[in-house]
Amino acid sequence: MANKYKRKPEPLNRWVALVMALISIFMGTVFSSTLLPNQSISKEEATRLTCTYKEFTGHKKLKGGFTEIKLLFYDSSAQYIDSSCITDEIFKTIEETAPGTKFNMLVNPNNDYIVELVVNDVVILDFKTAQKSLEIDGVGFFIFGIVMYVFAIFFIAQAVLDFRKKIKRTKFKKSQKN
Repeated sequence: MANKYKRKPEPLNRWVALVMALISIFMGTVFSSTLLPNQSISKEEATRLTCTYKEFTGHKKLKGGFTEIKLLFYDSSAQYIDSSCITDEIFKTIEETAPGTKFNMLVNPNNDYIVELVVNDVVILDFKTAQKSLEIDGVGFFIFGIVMYVFAIFFIAQAVLDFRKKIKRTKFKKSQKN
């Protein structure tokens, strides 16, 4: 025969809930902070660079997409293309580019990512497309940051429920002693 009284679910231990709330607040701040540096800029605000290409690091992921590409140059500098801006065509073109080729680049000073790449007067990475990709990426992380803040609120509520339950138990124990 089934038990007619169902126990209410227990709230999380208040210390576990508070630690999880702090972690959620931290992660929410980290994720939501990518929105500002990824905002679009004008071409005049971008840093213009011309460098002699040496090699690159980066690869295709097993489940699709790409890792961030790091372009290395003979003057010992390195520039980066965000993974959200990379397509098969861009990856293949960079992979086939011979060392010693001049790269003309526009770099976003807010996040230090290349937002335009021109090789031999051919646009490899388009300014507007790169800006849009970075902006969409920033909005996605911002939404994920908001979700983390919602989790933080949930964990704080759990801590309060556990604390209230402890107070009720303490009052009940005191009334039993009297």
